[in-house]
This record gives sequence, structure tokens and C-alpha cells, in this order.
Amino acid sequence: MSILHRITSGTRFPSLGLAVGSVCVLGVLVPGAVLWLAHLHVTFGIDIHARLKPPTFLAHWLGTDPLGRDTLVFSLVGAVNSYAISCLSMVLALGLGTGLGILAAAAGQKTKIIANGVVELGIAFPPIIIAALLVTLCGAGVVQEICALAIFFIPGFVRLGQQAAANIYAQDYIAAARLSALTPWRILLRHVVPNMVPGLLVQFSVNVALAMLAETGLSYLGLGAPPPLPELGRILASYQVHIYDYPHLVAVPGVVVVLLVLGTNMVGDGLRDRFARQERMS
Repeated sequence: MSILHRITSGTRFPSLGLAVGSVCVLGVLVPGAVLWLAHLHVTFGIDIHARLKPPTFLAHWLGTDPLGRDTLVFSLVGAVNSYAISCLSMVLALGLGTGLGILAAAAGQKTKIIANGVVELGIAFPPIIIAALLVTLCGAGVVQEICALAIFFIPGFVRLGQQAAANIYAQDYIAAARLSALTPWRILLRHVVPNMVPGLLVQFSVNVALAMLAETGLSYLGLGAPPPLPELGRILASYQVHIYDYPHLVAVPGVVVVLLVLGTNMVGDGLRDRFARQERMS
């Protein structure tokens, strides 16, 4: 249990963590999405005459970077790209991992053993190694980065999907559904999947935060999408040489990463509390 979960769960308002986390995430992504759309067909230009300007209220709220780009705008657009990559990779991992987990739970003992072996094998390879291999074979790109993150998180969803589906298949109402001549697909769609949604949703939100950290690390090492697509990790890597003379350059994307990861974790904790409370009341 995280420290934030202990703090928010002990308050009189159980949804406080969910609300604060949503504000942190939306406070970054909403203005970032607007700026992302504004720069959709216009790349960030280089203006040497405007480089490293101090913050001004009318022009650049947090100053400009070494290439004359607005630091805040560039970081927010990079945040949207990084968060979108993290979410897309988790959607892919959720779909493939949960599907394999349900198949393993429904097929039998041999399939479970194979699934467990795949899980252990997948956990043994961190996303950096997977990304390095994909970049070496296919070159750097958004698709390669999404696949690298998804491959690393698929085993966790396989294990969660297998355990959740096995518990649901062992319930009496599943036996009653089988006696009522429901097909396996009807049972899966009517009973199994809906009862798995709360746990999968919580795991998805928590894994998005972890994927955000992993994506930042990959792009920091140059294993993410190539320029001109801005990503928070590559922004941090390009600004780090100015950490002593212009520390705010590193602070701005760093704070953005913290807000996104912290907010997403708080959303996951809030969802877990809400689903647990609903389960106790039912």
C-alpha cells in the first residue's frame, strides 16, 4: 500500500485521492492537448535570437530553452505524446494479456502451465532491453516504443486475468449459467468479463503510471520516438547540461513527469477504494 493511499484512505472523503489525482493529470493533459493540436501541423521552430530568455508573463511564462522554444509549451506537448504512448501500450498489453489469461483459465491445466512459463519469461526482460532490440532490428519509432512497453507489461495482465477469470469460473452462478445451456462465449461476455472490469481498470491505471516512468527512461536514453516528436525523457536529456546555470529547464519537464505519475497513481488508488467500498456494500 502506497503512502498516498494511506493518507487519502484515512480521510473522511474516500474519493479525495481520486479527485486530486484527476486534477493533477487533467491539469497537465488538457492544456497540453490544446497546444498539441495547435502544433499538429506546425513543428517547433528554432529561434537562436530568443534562446534562454527569462520568464515573462506576456510571452513565455517559464522562459525559453537553448533553441528558443517556449519551455512550458514544449514540455506540455511532450507530456501529451509521452502519456499517449504509455496509454496505448497499456491498451495493447491489457487486450493481449487479459485475453491470454482468460484463455489459460478456461482451457485447462496444461494451458495454465504454458501461460505461467510465458509470464516468467516476460518478466525476465526489462523494457529497456526489449526496446534496444526492437530499435536495433526495426529502427527507433513510436510503434517500436509502444511494443516494447506492451511486451513488458503483458505478463502482469496475463497473471491477473488468469487469476480473476479462474475465481469467477469457480463461482456457483457460472455453474448455473452452464446448466441453463449458455454457450461459453455468452458466459464469458455476460458474467466473466463484466466482473473482471474493476480489477483490470485499477491495474490499468497503476500500470499507466509505471509505463510513463519507463517511457521517460526509454526516450531519455534515445530509445523512443525520434525527433521532431517531443517526449519528456528526451527533453530532460537535452536540458540536463544546463542544470546548474538554468535549473528551471530541467525542473519544468521534471515536475510535469511527477504530476502525471503521481496523479495517475492517485487515480488508481481512488478507483481501488471506490470498488472495494462498493463490494462491501453489495
